[in-house]
Parts: sequence; structure tokens; C-alpha cells
Amino acid sequence: MQTVPTACAPTAINLVSTCSTDRYPDTRLLPPDPVIYTSTVRYLAVYSVRHELVVNGDIDTAFAVAQDYSRRGEWDPFIREYTIHTPDIGLAKGFQVSVVSKQRMTMTVEYVNYREPEQVAMKMISSSRLFSKFSGYWNFEVVDDTTTRIIFGYKFEPRSYFKPVYFVIKWVLSYEMKMRLRALKRYIEDF
Repeated sequence: MQTVPTACAPTAINLVSTCSTDRYPDTRLLPPDPVIYTSTVRYLAVYSVRHELVVNGDIDTAFAVAQDYSRRGEWDPFIREYTIHTPDIGLAKGFQVSVVSKQRMTMTVEYVNYREPEQVAMKMISSSRLFSKFSGYWNFEVVDDTTTRIIFGYKFEPRSYFKPVYFVIKWVLSYEMKMRLRALKRYIEDF
């Protein structure tokens, strides 16, 4: 990693140096994601889209339904088909699955964090024509005994030739995320 000149070093006010020559600065210097209901934030060349909603269902049910691939086809309007590459480890850190969307785009992801029933995080491990980097997460928070907040987010970097139209990619991802969350809400509340 290249060193940042002292004049450009981050300060308490400026958490991310604007004159760093690194393409990807140390992510520990990035401020946390903003805590709002819907957000799209740009940190350098990495974009973030996040949505959340509250469902009438306990956290265990919400987590189980969202992460159970045998039931995904019943509620998820995004997935056409999926292939589990690591059935021997089950849902855990290191779990790998390939997903084919309704638009016939394929991506293989690996779970990098799995804490039942609160959090799942995954990153893209396959090559993609659209993205050079892609990751996603699901967070589940207890509101009360019968209500759960579900937070769903993506962080992505489009390939260089798609960067001029990143806003279209962001809009499509955001739209699909909202549709998926609404479908998940309906499924959990009818469960």
C-alpha cells in the first residue's frame, strides 16, 4: 500500500484523504454507512445501496425464511435458479452458491460472515461482465417480540466501461432490492 503524504493524511474532520494516490484507501478510514431507511452512497469508486423495512414476525423466522434456499423460489422474485457448491458445510462462513437472476445474469457468491439470526454477508467470487467488485448483506434486528427490522444492502464497483452509467445500475439494483424486501415481508407475514 502506498503511503499518503503528511499534508494529505486524514484528520479528525476529514476522515478520507482526497489527495491519496491509492485507488482503494484503507477501508478503516471510511465513515460507517449512514443509518437511514433508504440510501445510496458513493465512496470513491464503490457504490452502496441499502433498504430496510419492518416485518411482523420474530427474528428467527425472518432469518430462516430469508436464508433458506429451498424456500427462496417461493418468495424471491429475483431468482430464476441457484446451485449450491458447498452443500457439506451448509449455511455458514465459506458457503458458496451460484444464482441466476430472472434477467439471466449469473453470480457466484461466498458467505464471508454468518451469524444466525442477526447477520449474513457475502462477496462475489466469480467474474462478472458488469461488476469488478460486489458484496451484499442482510441484517436482522429485533424491534419487539413479534417484529423484526430487515436491512438489505449491496456495495459494488461497476467495471470501468459501465462506470459512466453507474446510476442506471444503482437504480436497477435499488428497484430489485425493494421488490425482494416487499416479497419477503409478504411471505413472512403469511408464514
